[in-house]
Amino acid sequence: MRSHISCSPTIPVVSFEREELLSAPPGLYFKFHHRLRTAELFSAKPFHFFQPIINDEIRSLLQVVADNAGCVHIRKELYDATFCIISRIAISRRAKDLRSPSQNDHSSSLQNLLIDSIDLLGVQNIGDYKPCLAWMDLQGAKRAKAISTKIKSMWQQIIDDRRRTRLTRGSEIKDSDFLDVLLTASAQDDLQLSDLAIKAVLTNMFDAGIDSSTLTVEWAIAELLVHPRILQKAQQKLEEVVGAIRLVQESDIVRLPYLRAIIKETMRLHPIAPLFMPHTVDSKVWKDPLRFYPERFLDSNMEVRGQDFELLPFGSARRACPGLAFGLNNVHLMLSNLLICH
Repeated sequence: MRSHISCSPTIPVVSFEREELLSAPPGLYFKFHHRLRTAELFSAKPFHFFQPIINDEIRSLLQVVADNAGCVHIRKELYDATFCIISRIAISRRAKDLRSPSQNDHSSSLQNLLIDSIDLLGVQNIGDYKPCLAWMDLQGAKRAKAISTKIKSMWQQIIDDRRRTRLTRGSEIKDSDFLDVLLTASAQDDLQLSDLAIKAVLTNMFDAGIDSSTLTVEWAIAELLVHPRILQKAQQKLEEVVGAIRLVQESDIVRLPYLRAIIKETMRLHPIAPLFMPHTVDSKVWKDPLRFYPERFLDSNMEVRGQDFELLPFGSARRACPGLAFGLNNVHLMLSNLLICH
């Protein structure tokens, strides 16, 4: 397979010409991307540096829920919160506040363009199977390319603005977000990062991080609403450990085994990656596999980090999701704070 891909450079890649991690070729460039993203942003070690940002966005999420008396479009609000967290960590600004100078309407915000791009990632192009029908553009390939062009243009504007800011700071340059990390790497590393590669890595952060976090929390809430006993028990455990007057912090998660069990059970029963579905309902692996039962994990050392092959929501080993630690912490914090405040 590797040799086949290597000798097939004309395979069409819509967005970033193989500069992104998801389609980077084997070898040094792929390893560089993986090392950069794992070491600088998504590992658990620097997570506490982002805690104020996460707290701020979770407070905003809770305020929206409170202002609407608990009646909200939960997926939309989770999407907004997750987008704000990732974009502030990536570029120190909210993606929903960034618009192209030529298009100031809400639909042209970077956040909405990225959401459209994520939605189109899962669309199968019938023209790939029946080239004679490609001219009809049934799956919106032309629209996808137009959105990709707009996203690249906005990223370029952000990159150029940041470079000008860094030039004015001179020797006082200090990496404050992920874009700074990428620009520093592009100037110092033996493997130069092009602007296109920087745009690709930034886009991949949203492609990979939004749905996985948002949909996991949404599924957990859905299951808890139809299992009031589990919901009540989870809220009781949270009140015992955290109380009811402050936000749940990263340091609290280790003392909340029932919350962790709920997340594991949600990922088992509702894996975001559909290829994992057959393993979640195998009665040879799980007792009563279709039942939502977090207690199955309380007396188990099984984790979701890739060591236990019965439960691999993030993959395993070198092919594991590079944002595992970061995404898992986000999921725990969003769900726990929604439960403790409502």
